[in-house]
Amino acid sequence: RGELLLDYGFVAEPVPPEASLRFGVADDDPNYDEKAGVLERVGLSAVEQGFVVSEADPLPPDLLAYLRLVHLGPPSTPSDAFLLEALFADDLWREHLQQPVSRQNEAAALQLGHDAVTSALGKLRGDVQLDLASLAEAPRESVGYRCAAVRYAERRAVSAAANELRAALGSLDGLEYYQERRLRLLN
Repeated sequence: RGELLLDYGFVAEPVPPEASLRFGVADDDPNYDEKAGVLERVGLSAVEQGFVVSEADPLPPDLLAYLRLVHLGPPSTPSDAFLLEALFADDLWREHLQQPVSRQNEAAALQLGHDAVTSALGKLRGDVQLDLASLAEAPRESVGYRCAAVRYAERRAVSAAANELRAALGSLDGLEYYQERRLRLLN
C-alpha cells in the first residue's frame, strides 16, 4: 500500500491492515541449491520472496513453511538436513514444511520471523497514538493523512504477526514435530 502512495500519490481507502515482509535463503547456505529447487517447484524465490501478513492472517502457512526451509539443515538444524534429500523432494513443501519439523528448526524459523517483524515495527515512524492523532486531525485528502493511514494499517498487521510469533515461540514444547508424527503413524 505504501508503494502506491510513494509511486502514484494515492492509496485505496479504507487501507487494509496488511504489510509485506521479505525473506531469502542465504547465498552461502550449504544447501542453497536444494532449497532453491524446492522453492522453484512451488513458484517461490530463494533470492528474495515477499509475503503479505495481515491482521486477519498474521502468519500465512507459506511464510512459516518458507522460514522452516530457510533453517533446514546446517548450521541451524543439521539433523533435519535429511529432508532435503531427493527422496523427499516431491513432498517436502506440501507435507513436511507445512508443519513443525523439529524444535530447533521451529525455534529458528519463528525467531527469524520475529526479528523481521520487530525490525519492520522499528522502521515505522512514530507510534499508534501519533497515527491516530494524524488520522483524526489531518484533512482526509492530505499526504499526512494518507501516510498515517498506511502506517497505521501496516503497524496493525505487523503487530498481529509479532504477537502470533511471540505466542508460537512460547509454545514450542506443546508442538508435535516430524519425528513424533512419523512414530505415531508407524504405530
